[in-house]
Amino acid sequence: MKELIPLADIIFPGTAEEHILKLITNNPLKSLKENVINQLDYSLLHERHLYQPNLEVSRGCGMGCNFCQEKDERLTNLKSPKLIVAESHRTILFDNLTPMNLYFEASLFASKEEWIDELIKHRQQTKQSFKWRTEARVDSIKVSHLKKLKSAGLEVIDLGLESANFNQLINMNKTKRPEKYLSQASRVIEEAYRNNIKVKVNILLFAGENKESITSTIDWLDKHKDAITGVSVGPVIVFGWQTKIKAYLNALSVLGASVSHQPITGITHLDLSSTIDYKSSIDISKYIGQRYTTSEDYFYLKSFSYFARDYTFEQFNSDCKGIEDQLNFRLV
Repeated sequence: MKELIPLADIIFPGTAEEHILKLITNNPLKSLKENVINQLDYSLLHERHLYQPNLEVSRGCGMGCNFCQEKDERLTNLKSPKLIVAESHRTILFDNLTPMNLYFEASLFASKEEWIDELIKHRQQTKQSFKWRTEARVDSIKVSHLKKLKSAGLEVIDLGLESANFNQLINMNKTKRPEKYLSQASRVIEEAYRNNIKVKVNILLFAGENKESITSTIDWLDKHKDAITGVSVGPVIVFGWQTKIKAYLNALSVLGASVSHQPITGITHLDLSSTIDYKSSIDISKYIGQRYTTSEDYFYLKSFSYFARDYTFEQFNSDCKGIEDQLNFRLV
């Protein structure tokens, strides 16, 4: 890293937030408890009114999926609703732009009913009505909680399905009981739809993919397409120095994957199997994305959390002209 960034004075491996205050103010963070970390001050940003803000509510996951950086990171408790409402009050702006929403940043959102009740209570007490989005596993959200979560402001779920093929789910270590896992996914999507909660499904093309595994995932998505607002798809990418990823690449090779190329130091693209090389995986990703996601759906999802708040659908359509073959959604 020092060779790549020769002007850097100090390089920290891993998360550097423990050192940030010390570097800037000479006062180190004494603790990483929820009351201290990541209460972001958006007023410091240039043109901060254009940002859709994030609000960190938990860290870690620890569910063991073998493609994930946080597979062994312990899941922390959700930030208290009282703190969340206090942060939202400092952050949310009301104007004539696209409404400002919150992304509840959590690698794995998993709430207890008491937490949901507290969030509803504090929102009502402070007369706040912000809408929010979060990311969850299909087995981390209880179907019975979705109606209350809607009352608490939940508007969009990024659902980490990853695959609907039994073999691939097992290869990913996503679950040891694929049939039960997919049944739960169906119930979550259907109940979310009944409660007008938008669901974007995340699909990961993993080592060992073949025509059969892709087809089974598409068939499953077809059965739920009316209840899905969008599908985000991409092949697994390996990040890290060669010495650090060698063992992982060997494990993926057992499933049929091999190294395709490295576009830049630290990033490795894969041929997923003997029948699906890297280029094919990109083409398949585009095909699946376009099959389930319209330009209106894509714009809604991106505007909710990512696009600048003054970016219009007309501007978006104009920007899409001439690059249709690169898009993971279909223009309508």
